Amino acid sequence: MKFATILCSGLLATLALAAPYKAKEYCEKPDDTLTPASSDKPYSTGKSEPNVKADDNYKPPSKTGTPVSAGKPKSTSKSGGNTKNDDKPPSKTGERKPKSTSKSGGNTKNDDKPPSKTGERKPKSTSKSGGNTKNDDKPPSKTGESKPKSTGKTGGKPKTGDKPPSKTGGTPASTGKPGGSDQPAGTPYGAPANRTSGGSTANGDRAPGFASVGEGTTGGAGGTEVTVTTYEELAAAVAGEAKKIVYVSGPIEKTAPQIKVGSNTSLLGKSSAVIFTGFGLSVNSATNVIIRNIAIKKVTAENGDAITVQSSNYVWIDHVDLSSDRTHDKDFYDGLLDIVNGADLVTVTYSKLYDHWKAVLIGNSDSSGSTDTGKLRVTLGFNHFSNLNTRVPSLRFGEGHIYSNFFEGIGQAVNTRKGAQCLVENNNFAGAEEPIVSVDGEGFAVDKGNTYGYGKNAAPAGTLTTLPYSYEAIDAAGVQAAVVGKAGNTLTL
Repeated sequence: MKFATILCSGLLATLALAAPYKAKEYCEKPDDTLTPASSDKPYSTGKSEPNVKADDNYKPPSKTGTPVSAGKPKSTSKSGGNTKNDDKPPSKTGERKPKSTSKSGGNTKNDDKPPSKTGERKPKSTSKSGGNTKNDDKPPSKTGESKPKSTGKTGGKPKTGDKPPSKTGGTPASTGKPGGSDQPAGTPYGAPANRTSGGSTANGDRAPGFASVGEGTTGGAGGTEVTVTTYEELAAAVAGEAKKIVYVSGPIEKTAPQIKVGSNTSLLGKSSAVIFTGFGLSVNSATNVIIRNIAIKKVTAENGDAITVQSSNYVWIDHVDLSSDRTHDKDFYDGLLDIVNGADLVTVTYSKLYDHWKAVLIGNSDSSGSTDTGKLRVTLGFNHFSNLNTRVPSLRFGEGHIYSNFFEGIGQAVNTRKGAQCLVENNNFAGAEEPIVSVDGEGFAVDKGNTYGYGKNAAPAGTLTTLPYSYEAIDAAGVQAAVVGKAGNTLTL
């Protein structure tokens, strides 16, 4: 009995000692549903990174002396957003009626077909675009080397909507009567800095530059006249293809999509008080449009550019004031002025573009050669560019005549790309880190009579030396005085 009692006591003691080890073993057993992180495999969300634009991510090189600050981008570029349609401008003269069957997604850069009318100009359009049209660039390469190759064509007198002019013919640079065919003399562009209204569509001035070629740009001359004061009145007044002169008498503020401007329209601000805040203008699949003496400010990216010209021709933009700010991220706003998707015969004069990341985009995609080659003929003259990071302008495929402009506080100014030919003439690059470059797809430039602060021309030599219109370029030394304080919405109409 005593032995049995001792045996039982021993067994109980043994069990008591074993129990804690069993509990410990259970508690330390790892969770079999947990997969340890691998140190040699990066974490992935399954989302691809957005394409980076060379223009957007430009960072000015460090300089000695006193550089002009152009700012630094705060984020990488984002793709998506607005899709720009790539309809063709007309090939027939005598008709100015847009026909557009293409539709795009996204924002306000594609519009429904305008009503069909007779007796007005109509561009023809058959091409369609899709996808994202701006996420095509790569980070900028070095611009110090020049490659003297050229494949572009120059000169000649083009037919509406046809190929660029041939090498024969044309008007030599800086010769002839000011302003274009039958242009009244008196000022370099026939578009003086200050003028009192004479009551005509373009205030007695004719469109200069590429917009003067062939039948020229007359806007709503001879059409009905109306004055508007609200966003809704403006949208209704500029719609359609009938000839019309639309005056705006004061400021309009509204966060809203772009207003589509129809063919055969003159849109004129009566004074410097005409400021559109929060919305811009779209010239889409249209022809024969004049926009003058209007300021457009702070159009956020979801509502498009300040002004978009796409799939349209014969457009004159004169004395406009386009700006935002550079306190926001570069993708908070879109562009100030985009001329894209086969647009052609466009002139921009006496305008002020400032306080923005991305200024003037001419040709929106490296893959749009079939749409843009032979088009995108654009004149930029007597403009004031200030505090802009890039695209001043960026030009693909087309022909750019860039003359007698004043540049200050600019990062990367003229970027000629993808076979584009530029005549860069008598400009004052007083403050441009990179005045003329060819980044991401070789383009070409003729550097003639320009003055530089501390940058230099780094683009391959071009061949564009003759143009199909007459003009007068003032000497670069006189550009600042001729432009500053006069460019922008400074007219009284």
